[in-house]
Amino acid sequence: MSFLKWLDKNFEYVCLAFFLVIMTVLSFANVILRYCFKSPLGWSDEICCYCLALSAFFCLSCSIRHRSAIRVDTLTVMLPKAVKNVLQCHYDRIYGLLHQRRTGGRSERGKRQPEKPGAANPGCGALSCHDLLFCPQYLPIGSDHHSRF
Repeated sequence: MSFLKWLDKNFEYVCLAFFLVIMTVLSFANVILRYCFKSPLGWSDEICCYCLALSAFFCLSCSIRHRSAIRVDTLTVMLPKAVKNVLQCHYDRIYGLLHQRRTGGRSERGKRQPEKPGAANPGCGALSCHDLLFCPQYLPIGSDHHSRF
């Protein structure tokens, strides 16, 4: 059972490693066969293209899981801080709704999200995304809670 938990967390990485190995081996074999034996593989480039396209999809899911997507922030850098705070708040609400829909309100360990403010992330003293989504009375406009965005 622990293998299944490990595979659930690392499935994308295993697939990415598999695709990388396939692309490397096929490209290397094609170069050797083409220049040493004058008989290239006609299908290896197609398989490498498919592996590259599939790896892009798996990279997308990895970046979403770790919230490390590449963003173009040219527009937001030029905006005033108040507008940035409002945009970041809306972004967090949308991301939280998508996460809520995907997980059914459950955390990584399968427990329900806590109901009181700040309890989702004890010790940090800030409101969690759950608090922002489902407890709007804990979101005072113009307070220090917006400064963390």
